[in-house]
Amino acid sequence: MLRIVFGLILSFLAQVGLQGQNLEETFQLGKTNFLLGNDQTASLALERAIFFGQGKYDAEAFEMLGQIANRASQFEQAARYFGSATQTAIDEVVIGRNTLFKASAQIRNEDFQLALIELLGMSDALPDSLIQAREFLLGVSYFNIQNFTDSRIHFRQAIPPEAKNRMAQIDSLFNALESIKHPDPKKAKLMSIFLPGLGQFYAGDIKNGLNSLLLTGGFFTIGFIVAINYSLVDAMVAVVPWIQRYYVGGYNRAAGIAENKKKSKQDKVYQAILQTAVPN
Repeated sequence: MLRIVFGLILSFLAQVGLQGQNLEETFQLGKTNFLLGNDQTASLALERAIFFGQGKYDAEAFEMLGQIANRASQFEQAARYFGSATQTAIDEVVIGRNTLFKASAQIRNEDFQLALIELLGMSDALPDSLIQAREFLLGVSYFNIQNFTDSRIHFRQAIPPEAKNRMAQIDSLFNALESIKHPDPKKAKLMSIFLPGLGQFYAGDIKNGLNSLLLTGGFFTIGFIVAINYSLVDAMVAVVPWIQRYYVGGYNRAAGIAENKKKSKQDKVYQAILQTAVPN
């Protein structure tokens, strides 16, 4: 029974797909609903147009499906749709535009290396607006993998040559970025290895520094008392695991706190860079 029902459904869909006028209407229905923001209805119509359209609607439909996935914050799926759009499009500008959309979705998904592969593989024979957008996204990708040298180069290239003030501002911001040396995560870790809590104090986190110092110091004291009153073995069995947990955890936390503080300072500069370099 199920086979018969399934066969009837496939037969019906095939007949609908063969009706060119209805298929065109289906695609236009998907396009209209996409523009209106009715994403679920749009997706169903566009997927049907792709399935039955024999390639006629693929590039445009895949691009709209990518935008729909973007709106739903489904960035990995969006990247796949935009990739399909680049593979089915013929026009170089459409291919370039969808490559940028794909790289942007990958960046939003924090797949920065994948975004770099897409962007570096783009053609240079594109309108200036697309080239500037590519340079901007390259700047973003390099920045997020901590390659500030290449990031500066590409952010500058995203700015029109005549906008010398904006280029000077980019240079000034990257110079400020390079001057951010404090707090150093490695130094914070070493300081807390030497004295629990010291790395947190150095990073400016007094509360966690006191917590680490008191907890670790307290366990050392308890371990000493147990060793004196009972035995070294008892101290090692009962107290040393706690000392190790808080001591090791403390100096690793010190490095993490310093890293977050440093990154917070870098993020403020990064936001200013984005506002300066974003293509008009």
